[in-house]
Amino acid sequence: MKGDTREEKKYVIPFVLATTAFFIAGALFGYFIAFPFACKFFLNLGANFTPMITVDTFFSLTVKLLLGIGLVFEMPTLVFFLAKMGVVTARWMLKNFKYAILVIFIIAAIITPTPDMFNQCVLAVPMIVLYSISILIALIFGKKKKPKPAEESERAG
Repeated sequence: MKGDTREEKKYVIPFVLATTAFFIAGALFGYFIAFPFACKFFLNLGANFTPMITVDTFFSLTVKLLLGIGLVFEMPTLVFFLAKMGVVTARWMLKNFKYAILVIFIIAAIITPTPDMFNQCVLAVPMIVLYSISILIALIFGKKKKPKPAEESERAG
């Protein structure tokens, strides 16, 4: 039992650092890239009107966007643990890449506060990159299959 806690402890600090780094990267991406595009869209939408952005609306939009993108940027961390447990493999992720693209665009449509395709793509492209990084993580850190006894005897003989 004591060996299990040592094994768990060696993942705690990298997990906390990776989770924090990915979330901050997502929040920065959202604030400096996605958020300005969303604001431009909304301000151009009401070009014939005087824009009246309230503090409540501004913070509500900002918090929803930054939390959503920050959580999406946690994908590599999640895949690391799922691969370590043997739930997903790099081969499975590659085989289902086209479905992942569909799910990524659906999630990007939900997170994006605007209905336009451009802002959806602004979010979807980094998510596709994160999915690709996650495939590499699953390949490197995934649970290795142990050879079956029949395969071991063939190799030995």
